[in-house]
Amino acid sequence: MSVAETAVFLTVSQRSIRRLQQARKLPFIKVGGSVRFNRSDLLAYLRQQRVRPLD
Repeated sequence: MSVAETAVFLTVSQRSIRRLQQARKLPFIKVGGSVRFNRSDLLAYLRQQRVRPLD
C-alpha cells in the first residue's frame, strides 16, 4: 500500500504515516525511491496499539 492508501486505511493523515515510518514504528518496504506498507503488518501494528480495559 502507498502512503496515501495507508493513511486512508488507518484514518490518519499522510504526515502521520510519514512520522510513524521515520520513527520506525510502522514496518515498511522500500521499492526504488518509494515506500510501501503491507496490510498484514498494519493489522499487526493495530493489534499492538490496542489498549486493554482495566478489570
